[in-house]
Order: sequence, then structure tokens, then C-alpha cells
Amino acid sequence: MQIKYGREKDCADFSHKQNQTADGRAIVQFIEVWSGMMECAAEQSGADVSETACLTVQAAADAAGISRDEDVLAGAVKLLDCWAYGDQLREWIMYHPPEILSEHPDVASSLWLVSQELLDAVPKLADAYPCILETAPDLLAVHRMAAQAQPEAACPTMTI
Repeated sequence: MQIKYGREKDCADFSHKQNQTADGRAIVQFIEVWSGMMECAAEQSGADVSETACLTVQAAADAAGISRDEDVLAGAVKLLDCWAYGDQLREWIMYHPPEILSEHPDVASSLWLVSQELLDAVPKLADAYPCILETAPDLLAVHRMAAQAQPEAACPTMTI
């Protein structure tokens, strides 16, 4: 996880304090896995952090053993404070419904709606973080179909 300049001590103190309990360790693990997944996608393709957050949040929560939406939000708020990409995550927090985990979104089918940058990053993301395939086992199959699909024209084509 890339830490904001000047926030290293705060993040280390937070991690040390959280690692005293099982629930705290789960939140720290969630933060590390989720930020790592989003960084991986951003570094591979320049994918938007808020878009990547939607695709990866469930897998990161499952990998950390988190099942409560409140814990996801607590981790996200800490990322706003300490993470190098925290400012970009703000949009996801502001516009995402509070029912993050209880919705049980179909992650793989959402690939039809993501940007080309994020679509390009999916294979490397799944390679680096196989936990995403536990949450969405058909992710790579849907990725192949979406990647092969012809993009729609940006403007409608008229014929006479």
C-alpha cells in the first residue's frame, strides 16, 4: 500500500492499534488487500480508482473475512486519510450505496460496463490477486467475452 507523504506514522500507529484484536486485524488486512488490488489495476492500465473499487471491494472483504458493510466503510475512510490514492477513492465513498456487501453484486457481469482501461487490467489483477476469482469465478470468462465484443460507436451512425 502506497502511503501519503507525511502520513506514515499515523498509518503505522493505526495498524499497530488494530492488530491488537481479530476484528482490527481483519480491517488492516482488508485495507492492504483492497488498496493493493486498486493499485495493481491503476499501475497496469491507468484504470480509475473509484471504478476499480466497485470491482474489487467484495473480493478484498472476503479475503479478510469481513462481512459487515460498516467495516468496509471504516477501511475506506482510513484509506482516504492515509493512502496515496485516497483522494480518488473519495468519489466511490460519496456515491456508493451503504449496502456494499449485503447487495451481493455480480462482479463478473459488471465487466460489460467498465472502462477499457479497467477491462485491460482484469487478467493481471486476477493473476496478482486470485481471491477475486473466489468471489467471481467466471470473471476471466466474462472478461474474454467483453474484450472480444465490438465497442459501440461513440455517435450513432445514420444511413440514408
